[in-house]
Amino acid sequence: VSTQSTWEAVVSTQSTWVAKSTVACTCDRDALLPNWTAETLPALWARAGTPTGCPYMDDKVFDSRLNATGLKQAETVCKGYVDGVMAGPDRPEVVVTSALRRTVETARIAFKDHNVPIVASDLCREKSGLHICDKRSERSALQALYREVDFSQIPEEDELWTRDRENFTQCLDRVYRFLSWVVERPERCVAVSTHSAWLLHVFNGTEAGPGVNTRYFKNGELRSVYVNVTSS
Repeated sequence: VSTQSTWEAVVSTQSTWVAKSTVACTCDRDALLPNWTAETLPALWARAGTPTGCPYMDDKVFDSRLNATGLKQAETVCKGYVDGVMAGPDRPEVVVTSALRRTVETARIAFKDHNVPIVASDLCREKSGLHICDKRSERSALQALYREVDFSQIPEEDELWTRDRENFTQCLDRVYRFLSWVVERPERCVAVSTHSAWLLHVFNGTEAGPGVNTRYFKNGELRSVYVNVTSS
């Protein structure tokens, strides 16, 4: 159950509970760090050269694009999941992606063989603030780089990122606004390319129905659920 007293969201595996189906896949920030592997990540943290020793606070990772590892994951893991979903009865009619470059690239690669429109949103961006890698590029720069993606839902400048990390309640408020926006869209099935920490708020800050996996998303993992949002 949400920490918000004025709303409630339900994610369920049962199609009879709700009218909106959402397919969520994640691209984690560790897939963007230079030459990242499970073995080299501790070394990257150790030599980050930032005051906290955190590589996510290095200016070099500002709104980073996918590195070779991330590109491979998007091509093999994400696209493999998507091809299977697109062959089934619940085909996504639109892809909503976080407006950060790594998730936009994940969405473009995963759906490259399918004629599905892609819309970018700041509402499903990673838990924001403090980390430079979670700071967004200007809309005009993104539009020039990814011409087939619709960036009309976001402002030119990044109005979300601050020097303070979002707390649970602040991020959950974004989750609610995103889910409310999604369920009001005309499409019945929506794919979402987003981030693991943000999804942790979705699956643990809402009421999860029986059988819903609420654990942390792995890189490239896809889950399909039904979503219902109510206000009180």
